[in-house]
Amino acid sequence: MHAILSAPAFLSGLTEEQVALARNEAARVVAAQDFEQLQALQNVIAAVEQAGGKIVLRTGELARYRNGTGAHVGRAVKGLKEIR
Repeated sequence: MHAILSAPAFLSGLTEEQVALARNEAARVVAAQDFEQLQALQNVIAAVEQAGGKIVLRTGELARYRNGTGAHVGRAVKGLKEIR
C-alpha cells in the first residue's frame, strides 16, 4: 500500500484515477476528521467559484445594459426633461 500512496501511478501499474481513489480512501481512514473537513472546504471553494462566475456574467450583462438599452433610455429621459 505504501508504494501506491507514495510512488507515481505508472510504477504501480494502476491508472492515475485508481491511485487517486486509493489515496483518498487512505486519507479518509487514517485522518477521518481532517479528510471530512478538507472535503467540506473543497465544496465551499467550488460554491464560491461558481458564485464568482455568476457575478462576472451578471456584471457583463449589466455593463451591456448600461451601454445599450440603459444608455438609450437615459438619453430619452434627458431629452424629455429638456422639453419641459
